[in-house]
Amino acid sequence: MHGRVHLAVRSHCVLLDQRTAQGRELAAWCAQVVADQGGNLTATQEALLDVLVRDKLILDHLDGWLLAQPSLVSHRRRECFRPVHDRMRLPPERDGRGQ
Repeated sequence: MHGRVHLAVRSHCVLLDQRTAQGRELAAWCAQVVADQGGNLTATQEALLDVLVRDKLILDHLDGWLLAQPSLVSHRRRECFRPVHDRMRLPPERDGRGQ
């Protein structure tokens, strides 16, 4: 399944298809989050981590797509394209830039 990362809930983390580089990176990030919390997560923390991993997956794909575009600015209209505005509006805690 090219271009897809399969998710399945199990234990402390979301299991990721690690045949892709992105799957391996997300699994390592998730494992680090669990380790930072002492290795034992509550059910609420596990649910939040699952949401964060999915959000990170979507945002990483969006960022990759944006960066692959030849330009992020409409030269005719002299403004950024709509996806750039939408991406920049996300609060830092939702896109991994905040604490």
